[in-house]
Amino acid sequence: IFTPARGLPHPYVNPLLVDREGQVWAATGQLEEGGACRFRRTAQGWEVSDRLSRADGLPGAKVRSMFQDADGDLWMGFENDGLALRTAGRIIAFRESDGLPHKEITCIVGGPGGEVWLGTLAGVLRIGPEAIRKMKQARPA
Repeated sequence: IFTPARGLPHPYVNPLLVDREGQVWAATGQLEEGGACRFRRTAQGWEVSDRLSRADGLPGAKVRSMFQDADGDLWMGFENDGLALRTAGRIIAFRESDGLPHKEITCIVGGPGGEVWLGTLAGVLRIGPEAIRKMKQARPA
């Protein structure tokens, strides 16, 4: 059992994501506390290997949704703080002022053409491959 005492950022766990390497990510949080973490399997069992929080550049505390794209980059949707993209060892945040239809991202999935789909409280946003390339080149917020 993983709890905050064993490295979990917050006891309220939202979605889990199994990445391409077979590691498990947990999206956690409530109100102003939380973040994300990755569990890694070792010879001794599972352990928390990475933790992401506001201190690391996340735009908010409650990670509500997660998705890993074909490049292995991690997309995280937040309850009230938009979207974060972890790419090339950095985190880039996107908000309504960057074109998101709403500050709450409820779900994220990939499409057959390499696009990313975001569910929000104001509808669905499709981000095409060219826009994704530009997003990955943006400066961190």
